[in-house]
Amino acid sequence: MLSQGGIFDLNATILYVTFQFLLLMFLLNFFLYNPVQVILEERDIYIDLKYKISNTVLSEIKNLVFEYEKRLITFYKKNKKINFNIEKNILNKLKIELKILNFYIIHMFNLFIINTTIKTKIITNNIKYFNTNILNHIKYRFYLKKNASN
Repeated sequence: MLSQGGIFDLNATILYVTFQFLLLMFLLNFFLYNPVQVILEERDIYIDLKYKISNTVLSEIKNLVFEYEKRLITFYKKNKKINFNIEKNILNKLKIELKILNFYIIHMFNLFIINTTIKTKIITNNIKYFNTNILNHIKYRFYLKKNASN
């Protein structure tokens, strides 16, 4: 097995291959992996910076949203009070107008009843007057016929 051209030949090629491997490893590390490592570190720094900036912006947005909601709630409460007061004032005005209209309706109804009763009395008095006149006229004629026949 240790013959010329065998698998486990121990000559200078093993040292040369080992030296070549180590040289390529250091060269690749220096020329390829180190720049990639620097770029990855810069990228990590950039991502961390953007993450911190986005966190500060997000916290600022949360604060602004909280303030906006707080203002909105206070505005809603004030608006609710104002609307309640306006509705209350309108309701009071409508009640007053309703009372006034009710008064006028009752007054007009009373005037109508009074007017109707007065007209009814006048008509009944006129009917009584005409009835008595007709009755007197009939009695007079009957009296005349009775006296004419005697």
